[in-house]
Amino acid sequence: MGVNLIDVWQISPGREEQGFWPEFKNRNIIAMGWDDLGDLRQYSSEKDIENALRKHYPVDYPKDNYPTNDINSIQVFSRLVKKGDIVVAKKGASKEIYGAGFHSEFYVKVSNWQRHILTGCIIAVGVYE
Repeated sequence: MGVNLIDVWQISPGREEQGFWPEFKNRNIIAMGWDDLGDLRQYSSEKDIENALRKHYPVDYPKDNYPTNDINSIQVFSRLVKKGDIVVAKKGASKEIYGAGFHSEFYVKVSNWQRHILTGCIIAVGVYE
């Protein structure tokens, strides 16, 4: 009998105080931007993601700035988070946690909302430190 491991992932829902967290909580989702990139699963390598970021967001990604964190975030969000994993929403680099939930579906691109989302079930809400 195989063992199914559950991974725990951390996201920061926006740069401002609580950012998108209230909306995420109400819709039982986790989402990320880069709306102009389309379905993130179309990019098969880090270089493909880098080229797409530079093409669609040239001001944010100048040639002399390699977008390591953004490439990693896109890969994790669209490929590595799996059904059953736990996603924790926290405030930036702080230890303050807004809530956590189980990821219950696979990654989808919702064109009418213009966001990349993971659907799930929020199981804990509150501010914890």
